[in-house]
Amino acid sequence: MRIPTSQNRSTGRPDAAMTPMIDVVFLLLIFFVVTASFQRMEQLLPSELTAPSGAGVAADLREEDFEKIVIRLQRAGQGIAWTLNGQAVDSPAQLDARLKTLASIRAELPVVIHPDPDVQLGDVVDVYDVAREVGLANIQFTTR
Repeated sequence: MRIPTSQNRSTGRPDAAMTPMIDVVFLLLIFFVVTASFQRMEQLLPSELTAPSGAGVAADLREEDFEKIVIRLQRAGQGIAWTLNGQAVDSPAQLDARLKTLASIRAELPVVIHPDPDVQLGDVVDVYDVAREVGLANIQFTTR
């Protein structure tokens, strides 16, 4: 019978050489999981600067009556006051109804949202969401 030597012992266990490799693989796996970003990609909002127009929307609407929809947001006391192409809007529901009417006539119209500097961002995003929900896709923002 043969007496084992130190050389035979190291070559007799192939799993001993795999342990450091498995450790490296797990470290790399942990590194990639920790550094990966699982957030949804944010899309850029259009930020073309345009001047609001003072044209109003007539009672019987036709395509040639307007070029763009201008929604102005102003701070009024504790709330927000909206104007749609120069006409006052009393509530978000009325703004929604008017935008639906305009979108049914011509959905490719550009919408210009013009908030005053003291209007909170959440109120601007609410108007943006309403415009997107009714089918208007070309939405722009103005700044001073």
